[in-house]
Amino acid sequence: MFAKLMSVLSVHLVLQPEQHFLYYDQVPDSEEWRCACKLATCREVKLRRRVFGTRIDSEVDARDRYASDRLGRCANAQLDLARLDALEPSGGIYLDLDAFVLRPLDTWRHCLPSAVFGRGFVHGPDQLSTGVVLAAPHAAFLARWRESFRAYDTRSWDYGVCNGTTQLASAHPSLVHSAVEFGPLPRYTSRAAYDSHLAAAPIAHLSAFRHPWRLKDVMVHRNLERIWEIIQQSMNSSRARLARADPALGACMQKIAAACWARPGGRCGIYGA
Repeated sequence: MFAKLMSVLSVHLVLQPEQHFLYYDQVPDSEEWRCACKLATCREVKLRRRVFGTRIDSEVDARDRYASDRLGRCANAQLDLARLDALEPSGGIYLDLDAFVLRPLDTWRHCLPSAVFGRGFVHGPDQLSTGVVLAAPHAAFLARWRESFRAYDTRSWDYGVCNGTTQLASAHPSLVHSAVEFGPLPRYTSRAAYDSHLAAAPIAHLSAFRHPWRLKDVMVHRNLERIWEIIQQSMNSSRARLARADPALGACMQKIAAACWARPGGRCGIYGA
């Protein structure tokens, strides 16, 4: 989706990282994917099938969009282990593709306790969210998180407790900080309230896309339009430079700019590009 390409673009333009990786296990064949791999280094990974000798439950009913909600599933062990594998050796910033960087994160990077997680409202106000994670190299909290997988149980691990990261953080408060600034975008009742939040937020994490209310709010309150406006403020000459360097990338950025979710007055959800 071009909305996800905008997430990659926000990292490239706003964070301007020395290294930027886009991890995948299956290659999508799409225009936006090819453009994303011009902005980041696309790196293949193998999702773990076992952890400490126990087979990981990776079964997902792709036909049932609301299967996770129905089953009370609020985490994914395979993806969490992929996050750990990406972050532990060198540290850095991990972002899901529904997270958009709106402002530099230098202040956060320079005062890391060990790791910073988002704190979200979707599964409770104090629940740690793994969609945005900042970590120092070999962060002690990440080591404890990995060690916690020794208790992995296919029947309960991804259901209800969300891998126990919240409980783990409560037990080791000096090793981790949870930040509402990096948590899922709260739900508001007006566009003005959403716009006010985005005007100050370092990151807009639009998690819960599988929920009908999130899709409706994105369209009715024009969340992506406002996010695109903020990202464009970081573009200026960069957009022209990228377009000149690669016409295909320029065409992708033009498609984002012309998407009905980015165009004032457009009426569509995240798929309208």
